[in-house]
Amino acid sequence: MKSAVNRTLLVWPVLFLVLLAGFAWPSPLEKGGKLSMDLENVDLAVALAMIAEQNNLNIVVGGDVTGQVSLRLVEVDLKSALDAILAPGGFNYYVRNDVLVVKPQATKAAGELVSKSVTLKYLDPYSVKSIVESRLSDRGKLLIIGAPVEGETQKEGISPNRIVITDFPAVLEEVLALIGELDLPQQMISIEVKIIESTIDSESKLGFTWPTSLTTTLGAGTQSISESSESGGSSESNQTELENVAGSLNPESGRWTWGTLTVDQLTAVLDLLNREGNSKLISDPHITTLENREAYIKAQTVIPIATISRFTEGAATQDIQTFYDEEVGISLSVTPRINEGNRITLDVHPQVEDIIGFSGPANNQKPITSSRSLKTTVTVNEGETIALGGLLKENEIEQVQKVPLLGRIPLLGKLLFTNKSVEKSTTDLIILITPRIMR
Repeated sequence: MKSAVNRTLLVWPVLFLVLLAGFAWPSPLEKGGKLSMDLENVDLAVALAMIAEQNNLNIVVGGDVTGQVSLRLVEVDLKSALDAILAPGGFNYYVRNDVLVVKPQATKAAGELVSKSVTLKYLDPYSVKSIVESRLSDRGKLLIIGAPVEGETQKEGISPNRIVITDFPAVLEEVLALIGELDLPQQMISIEVKIIESTIDSESKLGFTWPTSLTTTLGAGTQSISESSESGGSSESNQTELENVAGSLNPESGRWTWGTLTVDQLTAVLDLLNREGNSKLISDPHITTLENREAYIKAQTVIPIATISRFTEGAATQDIQTFYDEEVGISLSVTPRINEGNRITLDVHPQVEDIIGFSGPANNQKPITSSRSLKTTVTVNEGETIALGGLLKENEIEQVQKVPLLGRIPLLGKLLFTNKSVEKSTTDLIILITPRIMR
């Protein structure tokens, strides 16, 4: 009883002094002032009331905020004082409109920003960010843990899968529910690709002949076809529209055409390719990817290109030869997604690049490159094959035959004992894509 009386006698003088100080000092929220306190075994609610009064704040204390506190603070700001008093007891607080609200950490008020860390099991965090950010409030934000800082590159082999979302409790609850619905195991799709090159006979003008018994299902709609050529740093390009492709996959047009083949039709085509000697399989890659993830296949050749740079210093001139790599060949990107009834929609983007010549001075020539590409979206049944064809490529092979010894005679050897011939050929590129759902 005596102890309780002593505590009461101690609290009231201190409370009186603090109240006087509260009227004398400016509010720390507005002026950045400091506060000092020396309390021992004081009820937490009383200490908070003293702090609120000293800083011209209204205060709301939850019924679960109980306990006693002993403290000695000298010239500290309001936030540091509240953190020191409330954190050890597991209490949280926020200040809004000059009202100090104190409650247990487990209780989240509707007007307070709260944060939640989420570990994604299947979804890519950047995909989640693009979906979620539009649903956050003006004060909400999403942070990807482990994402590279601006100006830095992501370390190889590190794929961040944790995010931290900050927003009001009601918004956060909706966003977390949405992520829970989306973060489910994604199906994997196996993509089998066959890249075939068919040589067109120079006399008959025929290459690989598609069986007349095949009635391919050709795509409707408009597909964008891009053709471009580059020479010495400049480029020329044009866009044409391929509308409602009809007929067989005939390469005579020299442009991409596409269609779909059933399993039986594909078997017939591959059997025919095996029998005809003018067609060969260039590449036969198999790749597995997640639904809605891009699969990228590249079958290219790296050609070193020499370039000469001339430096002049005073009267001296020096030529320095360097090399850079030019990649030519075939690249193919495929993005699959599964529809109802085990149908698969594929976003397909094949591109073929070739060096078709050189331009510039004899000792410093630049390559002339040709590029053709197609972007299309095709829906097929699982196991059916998408056939892309119709891209022609002109080839020239120069052959030189000399009579031994006599062919080396200056002038006469080249004129009388040397035979030069140029053989021209045309090849058609065929790409077969077969998607299958992995179970």
